[in-house]
Amino acid sequence: MSEAIFSHGETLRVQVKASGNGFLYLMGLDAEGLVYPILPNPWFPENRVTAGQTLVVPSPDQEKAGLLLTATLPEGIQRTVETILAVVSEKPIPLLTTLESGKDSLPALMGRLADLDPTAARQVVGYEIRR
Repeated sequence: MSEAIFSHGETLRVQVKASGNGFLYLMGLDAEGLVYPILPNPWFPENRVTAGQTLVVPSPDQEKAGLLLTATLPEGIQRTVETILAVVSEKPIPLLTTLESGKDSLPALMGRLADLDPTAARQVVGYEIRR
């Protein structure tokens, strides 16, 4: 993401450069700490990356297929801060392919990640959404 502030309803893209070979997982984290999987997903299950590879999500093909990331605010909320979490692991992390949107929390997720692959690279980027 090149900007840190988005307007409600604005479409955004995430750009990630892989630090090593492995499997990329992208998750959105809302203000309440709930996790929303972005990649992989049922429509785009391929998440293998190579060191130095730069990916943009959604890609033009993903956008054509209907995958959009849209900054949204609940009714009555004027501003919030949310987060994108990127994880690259040398091995697949099956837990991250079975997350249900809005059902898992960040603390539980981070604890499980540490148990599954303590060497996984993690990057967290925050952004603001305003009306």
